[in-house]
Amino acid sequence: MKSLITEDSLTIEGKGKGIECIEVDNILDFIILSNHVESLYLEGDDRRHYCLEISDIYAQNIPYFKNLRKLCFNDNCYNHFYTYMLNYIPTENIRETWNTDLKQEIMDTSRSSSLRFLNI
Repeated sequence: MKSLITEDSLTIEGKGKGIECIEVDNILDFIILSNHVESLYLEGDDRRHYCLEISDIYAQNIPYFKNLRKLCFNDNCYNHFYTYMLNYIPTENIRETWNTDLKQEIMDTSRSSSLRFLNI
């Protein structure tokens, strides 16, 4: 997974006789969703992942999501968002990594059992 995130290009392997491999620019982005802390391996110095813990306060609230869809999926909202992004000037260092409690928990469970036992 790490190479899919960090490499500048990808090799696409042809399947079948006489089909060659081709190299393409890597424009991949990933969104990973899971209910399990152990579903992702993160090293202690990870800076590639941003881990969010999402509230379930609106889970199964159909009227809420119908209204949200009506408010967000229209030309007016698209135009506001597009204009905002065109004029956005970052005020924070975008290279800075953000650690959350969930990310720390994932990194802790990713450590080897020996290190966890020794509590280092």
